[in-house]
Parts: sequence; structure tokens; C-alpha cells
Amino acid sequence: MQQLFNIFVEEGEGEIYALIDNDEILGYLSCAPAYLNIWDVDFIYIKPHLRNKGLGTQIVRVYALDKLTQGKIPYYSNARDSVSARVAQKAGFICCREVYYVEAYVKE
Repeated sequence: MQQLFNIFVEEGEGEIYALIDNDEILGYLSCAPAYLNIWDVDFIYIKPHLRNKGLGTQIVRVYALDKLTQGKIPYYSNARDSVSARVAQKAGFICCREVYYVEAYVKE
């Protein structure tokens, strides 16, 4: 978490939104500028025992509303599995394209 904070916040490479309860971080979302005024979700983490309670959707909604309020465009391009895609859809994002990628492993 400290490395992420250093890169995204201290070095100005992005932003982190955190869900905090009584000084405990329950989860976070990191995002970064992608192009011009478009911001993209980089990573979402919710503590395992708190998953499936809507917290991921909640933090994505906060991110989207905050970016829209700033006059920026929130984007969610990293929905690489069905769970992440459902979170994006529940938060109000609409699928605008499908992504195809290859996973390759090189043996040494």
C-alpha cells in the first residue's frame, strides 16, 4: 500500500479513494489519468471478509461522481473478469467495447 501511495499520490501519478471505518482501511480504488481529461480505474481492493457487500460498487460510484464533478471523464477499462464487470455495471458504467488479450508465459 505504501508503494502505491508513493507512486499515485506523492509523485502525482494518480489518486487513491479509500473506504475507512474507525481508522481501518476496508478497501481502496486507485485511478490514473489515461488521456487528456479521461481517468481510468487502475485497481480495486476490498478486504476478503467484506466482499460481496456492495463496497466495491460504492467506491466505484464515489470515484465516478468525483471525477464528473471535477469535469473529468471516469473510465473503467480493467474489468477483466465477471466480478469486476458486474461491479462496473452496478456502479452505472456501460460496456462500450470488448477487450481481447492474450496471456503468454515464457519458459526460461
